[in-house]
This record gives sequence, C-alpha cells and structure tokens, in this order.
Amino acid sequence: MDELSKWIFGKKYHRILLLGEDSCGKATFLHRLKFGEIREQEPLPTRDLDIETMNYPATYEWSIWKFRVRCWPLILRELAPHTLVLWLHDCSTKEWPPWKFRGLLEQMVERGCRYIWVGLNKQDSPDVSGELIQEARRKYEEEFAKYKDDLSWKVLTHKLSPKTGVGVSEVLEDIYQAVKRVNLEPAKEGKRDKKTTVISDSTDEILTTEQLQHQIEKNITGDTFDPGAFWTSFLKGDLPAWTHYTYLKALYFVILESAKKKPYYKIAEDFIIHLNRLRKISPQLFSSSETPRAYVDAQFSRCLVTFWTLQLLHGIRDYRMHIMSVDLPSREEFPQILRHSPSLMNTYLWKSFYSFNPASRPRDVWSIPNLRHLPTQTDYLRDPATVPRRYEGPDKLIRYAFAVMQYVRNTGAARGRVVTLALVTLQQATMRARTVDSTVEMYSETQAYFWIQIVHAALRSLDDEKGPVDTSEMSFEAFQETFHLKPTDWKGHYSKKVWNSVAARSQFVMPDLKPLPNVIASLPSKETRQVQEVIPELPSAEELIFRARMACEELTPTLQSLGPPVLSHAHLLFYLHKRFTQDAEEAIRKRLNSWGDAPKLLDPAGGSCSVEF
Repeated sequence: MDELSKWIFGKKYHRILLLGEDSCGKATFLHRLKFGEIREQEPLPTRDLDIETMNYPATYEWSIWKFRVRCWPLILRELAPHTLVLWLHDCSTKEWPPWKFRGLLEQMVERGCRYIWVGLNKQDSPDVSGELIQEARRKYEEEFAKYKDDLSWKVLTHKLSPKTGVGVSEVLEDIYQAVKRVNLEPAKEGKRDKKTTVISDSTDEILTTEQLQHQIEKNITGDTFDPGAFWTSFLKGDLPAWTHYTYLKALYFVILESAKKKPYYKIAEDFIIHLNRLRKISPQLFSSSETPRAYVDAQFSRCLVTFWTLQLLHGIRDYRMHIMSVDLPSREEFPQILRHSPSLMNTYLWKSFYSFNPASRPRDVWSIPNLRHLPTQTDYLRDPATVPRRYEGPDKLIRYAFAVMQYVRNTGAARGRVVTLALVTLQQATMRARTVDSTVEMYSETQAYFWIQIVHAALRSLDDEKGPVDTSEMSFEAFQETFHLKPTDWKGHYSKKVWNSVAARSQFVMPDLKPLPNVIASLPSKETRQVQEVIPELPSAEELIFRARMACEELTPTLQSLGPPVLSHAHLLFYLHKRFTQDAEEAIRKRLNSWGDAPKLLDPAGGSCSVEF
C-alpha cells in the first residue's frame, strides 16, 4: 500500500536542521526518533554532524541533520527557504538566551528560512518544575514576537523526554501537519548544489571579453533610467528588476556618495545596509526570474560585497588613469567604466580569486582571496602612479635590507641605530598588514637581521675591491645582478627548525650551520654598470615607511633647536613648513624692512615664532 501511495501521489523530501546547545539531548532525540529505543548502557557518541532519514507518512521523506552549534558556518550554509528548523531547549539549564539562538533567528530571516519549532526537552529532570517550563516557553515566545511575520514559529506544548520516549514522535507529527497545512513545496534536490547555498545557474561559465562587452551594451541599451531617477528608485525600492548590472550601478552610486570620506570596507558596510533595506521593502526583486540564481543567497554576503567594492574601486581608478582625469567620475560615466573594465560584468569573477564559494562562509567575515591577489587596494582618489604597494615577492626581505643599508651608506648614520629602527619599523608594518591580510608572513627578527647582515657583507665587498664605491644611485635590480642573492640562501646558515622557530621571531638567533660571511664576492664591474641603467621600481610600502621614520629621526633634533619640542604630527608639519619656506620668509623680511618696521616672523639665527594649536 505504501508503494502504491508513493506511485500515485509522488514522494516529497524535506530537510530538518536539529539544533540546540551542547548536552540538550539532540543525539538521544534523533536516535529515539529513528530507532524507537535507547540502550541505557551505551552512551550515544556526540558528533559534529549526524544525518538520519525516515519516512512519515509513506509519501514524505524527512532528512534530519543534527548539528552541534559550534559548526556555525555549516549551519548557515544549510539555511534556505525550504529548510525546517527544530531547536531543542534543555529545561534543566537556567541560562538565557541560549548561545547562538538569537543569531540563528537573524540568519533565518536574512536567508528566507521561515519555519522553526522549539521543543522544551528534559522536562522529566528532577530539578525541572512546571514554573521553570512555563518561564522558558514565555521567553521563547517573547523572542519570536520580535520578528512578527518574518518567521513562522511554534513552541511545542506537549511534554518531551527523548530518554523515556515521551513526546518524541509527536514532534515529527506536528511538523508534518504544519508542512501539509501550508503546502510547503520541498526543495528540488536535483538542482541544489550540495556544497553551498548558491543554486547553480546556466550562466555559470567562463565568458569571453566579447561576450561580456555584448552583455554590457545590452544592459546599457535597456537602462532607461537617468542617474537621478535610478538613485531615487533604488532608495524607494521600486526598481523594475534587480540584476548584476543594477547591483554594480547601485554600488557605484554608493561609492560616489562616500567619495573622499570612507575606506573600501566602510563603503561595503554602507552598501550592505542599502541591500538589507531594499530586501525588506521590495522582497519581490530577489525572487524575480531575471535575477541570477547565484545571487539569491550570495549577494548579501559581506565577503562578496567587499570583493565587488574593491573590484569597482579598481575599475574607477583604471578609468581615471585612462582619461587622465584628476576629478571623480560622474554618475553618468558608469557605462564608460563598465566598457573600460568589462570583467566587472562577470557574475562569477570571484571564482578566479577563491578556491571556495565565499557565500558558504559566515556572512559577517571578510575572507582574503587564496588563489590570486586582489588589485592594488588603494584609495582610488590618489594618484595611482605614485601609490606604494606592499611587495610580497620572495625577495621582500632582501629588498628591505638593501634599502636600509643603502640609507646607512648614503647618510653616514650610525649603523646600529639605523638597523634597530629599521627592525622596529618592519615589525610594525608587518603587524598592520596582518590585521588586513592574515596570509602575510609573520615578522621574524632573525630573518630580517640575517638579510641586513648579508646585504651589508655584499656591499662591503665593493669597498674592499677598489675602495669606497658610491652606491647612492644603485637600484635593487643592479644590486641583485651583481651578487645574485637568492631567497633560499639562508639554508646554508640555518636549519629549517631554527629559521622558523618561535624564538627566532622575537630576537636574533645565531646560525646553527655556518657563520654569517663578512664579505660576499661580486660579479665584474662591467656587468654592474650595465644593470645600473635599468629603471628602478617604485619602493615598497615598507621601504617608504622606513624612509619616513628616518626622516623624522633626522629632522626632529633640528626642529627642536628652532623652538619647543615637536609634540604632535600637526606641530611637526608646521616646523617642516617653516624650514622649507625659510628662504622665502627671509626675502619677505628684507622687503618689509626696506619699507619700515615689520612684524617678527622667524629668526634664522635661532629665534622662533609663537604658535598655538
């Protein structure tokens, strides 16, 4: 008879997420529901994920996924409009609210997952009274009331104890009746991607530049809104459709609204607020057939919003470089920016940067791409030709060491003092970089000092051959062609264990294989002269930070002799201005003196002016 019912009426599949705090009885509940009995002498193992499937009635198949709450990213990945949630509450605990429960409700609303049941478990525990059960039920109902029509919820009223089996089957019966009553359509498992919450789309393919350009022109032609009308419609939520083109256009307008005021991550935060507002007032936009399916769940991901913000900022910067404009582009220039950077129209551009789907990660986390680096993350309002970049090549430390030793040789400064400041500067720059990108290698004083010593020994060889050699104009490329230092040269002096040890990070550790050299032989000077003609690259961000640090060290004593100590950055800028304009003010003084008495501005002989900040 069961087989006949399946053949006549078909079979419906539904997924239930069984959630709750640790030790609330999830494993016992699932085992009792599946097998109908529990062996007291065999404690049930606690796993992060258990899946059981059962039929009730014959035409319904329930797939129950039991998660531990600590598996938060996996839980978020499974929340979808067709997912049902069963939360078990341990009545023997008095802690409120349960860990992650409020976050679960927020994520359910955000992802369109509406249906949730709460079972008050362990009601037969000795320390659980009727008043305690009623208090727990009241708290859950108050929590659900905050979400009004966004959730369809029920706090089960019957007694529940998986240990004795009381009320277990009634839970599934209640869920079945609710699903049948609202005629909830089951998820189409054939089209669902098992690994992510993003639904596969027919456009998930690599598009050529010509195809992208064709899409751009098609969207531009169909865009009948003038910029002002589009922005008004976006704010009011009455856009006719929501596509990747309108997504980029709205983000572009948000970027222009934030011009010169906010960094990229703040702009991304603003756009997320706009998206959530738009979804609340116009939910139909996100169920439109014109919307790419990959954006049904993914477009609210903080990671993807930040990714597209950076991509669009880079596109704006490239467009400004192309037209050699010192001003921000206007709203009307959005089509030109897309035409100049057609890759922006590739909905799946993120696949060339990530080995995983960013939407499958927690939505409040920005994940650094792990396949390739993002375009230079700089403010698009700055001149891109002079923006320093953080160099991440294998010879990064060699470059930095060369910059440090070149400064010592060019200025004649005390080597010990400069090296100490250089190490501190590199450590600070590395720590700041790691707060943004966790893939940046950790600072190691041993590794940094090793390369400073190696570069010092190499440059000494130039002095030993033919007397002191002027290296002020030598580029790093010329230096490398002369000495051929390799990033792996440390292996001749250190074992891998010592080189990467924790102790080597905080202080310099002596080599355990071979002492450091005093001099390193160079190639013939003829080859050096040829390489010196190579145009040097722009210094890295770490090198420029070092130069700025040394400039402050060099100028501070001189500035202090002109007046009170430098107490702030503004104070420092003021005295720098005075030093740079000293000759001009002297000329003005002479001119004023020739006319008569003049106010005292600056005494080159050592006087100072009084300035209040």
